[in-house]
Amino acid sequence: MKLELVNARLTDGRLVDVEVTNGAISMITEVGAGPRTRAEDTERHDLKSWLLLPATAEPHAHLDKALTAESVPNPKGDLLGAIQAWIQAAKAGMFTHENTVERATASHSSDGSVGEPRNYSGSDARQRF
Repeated sequence: MKLELVNARLTDGRLVDVEVTNGAISMITEVGAGPRTRAEDTERHDLKSWLLLPATAEPHAHLDKALTAESVPNPKGDLLGAIQAWIQAAKAGMFTHENTVERATASHSSDGSVGEPRNYSGSDARQRF
């Protein structure tokens, strides 16, 4: 399935048309500069110069960190605390290839979802246009 978001304003002020294919951005062009034909299953929305932003949550998983909350506690509860805890755990030799694969595999539920949300935030530079 394709989705067209036309007349979208980016944070730099440019007006663009955005094509989304199977849930991922597949093309960004200046308004009207993209292909003139579209597939029958294309859904089209005119954003009328409204600002188009990336998702406020950047969904990804660190499968190497899966199921380690008890063995690698993070008393601070922030990203820096997690990094420091992991450095100490790695220096102590807590992780092997085998146990990392085992934890990553076990973290997947039968419906394909991964883990639980954590309370750190951040941005992903790849989301920038």
